[in-house]
Amino acid sequence: MIKKLSYEEYDSIDALRATSLKILANDTRERLAATTYTKPSSVRFDPLRFGKIIHAVVLQQKDILDELIIFPNSLNLRTKDGRAVRDEAHESGKLYCYMEEMDKAQEMYKALENWDNDEGKTILEVIRLSEKEMTITGKVNFKKCKGMLDVLNRKNGIIIDYKTCSSSNSQDFYHSAIKYGYDIQAALYIDIAKVNKINCESFIFVAQEKTFPYLASVFVAMSDGKFVEDGRNKYLSAMANTETQYDGTITDIDSII
Repeated sequence: MIKKLSYEEYDSIDALRATSLKILANDTRERLAATTYTKPSSVRFDPLRFGKIIHAVVLQQKDILDELIIFPNSLNLRTKDGRAVRDEAHESGKLYCYMEEMDKAQEMYKALENWDNDEGKTILEVIRLSEKEMTITGKVNFKKCKGMLDVLNRKNGIIIDYKTCSSSNSQDFYHSAIKYGYDIQAALYIDIAKVNKINCESFIFVAQEKTFPYLASVFVAMSDGKFVEDGRNKYLSAMANTETQYDGTITDIDSII
C-alpha cells in the first residue's frame, strides 16, 4: 500500500518500522536507552514536534501548514492560562508551534532555497514535483513493515529523506547515518517500495545543519551499494528478534528530526 495518511493514522498501523529494527539491531543497553523518552529540558521546545514542523515547511506540506496553530512568543507555559491554551491546541490534534520556531523553520527553508549547488538545486526541483510524506506498507521477509517517505518520485525511482544534523560534512553525516540507523531505514524503504512494484535505484538524504547558516549537503545511497546492503543485513538480522524481544512500541526522536 502507498497512501497519504496523517501521523496518527500512520502510528495506528500495526507493523514493523525502521526505528524498531534499528533498536533491535543494537545491544540490550542501547535498546533500553533508545526506548526511554527523555522529557525536553525546555518547556517550550520539543524536538519531536519541531521535527514535524520543519518537515512541513521544507516539504511545503500545505495541508499541514494551513492548519498549523502558531503561538506568540509571549505565551508563558508556566502560567495556568498559558498551559490551557497549549492543552487546547494539543487536544485539537493539530500541530502547533511558537513564532520563534516557525521563524527558524522558515530560515532553514530559505537557506535550502538559496543553495548554491547544482546538485542541491536539482534535488529541490525533484522534491517540488514529487509526492510527499507517503505511507508505504508491505511484507518484507514475511513480516509486515511500514514507513513514511518524505519524498517519493515514482517516475525516476527515487526516495528522498530530509534530515537535520550537527554537521552536513559528508564524512560526519555518514557516521551519524550509521549511528542512527539511517542505513536500515534506506534499505527497508527501498525493499518495501519494491514490494509495491516501485524499483528505487537510489535513496537520497538531504542533510541540513540545525544552526546558522544552516548548511546542507546531499548523500546518495545506491540501492545496490554497500550502505544499503549493510542496512539490509542489519534489519534482516534484527527481524529474527522481533517476536521475542520487541513489542512494537517505540519513540525515537532521531527518526523524526
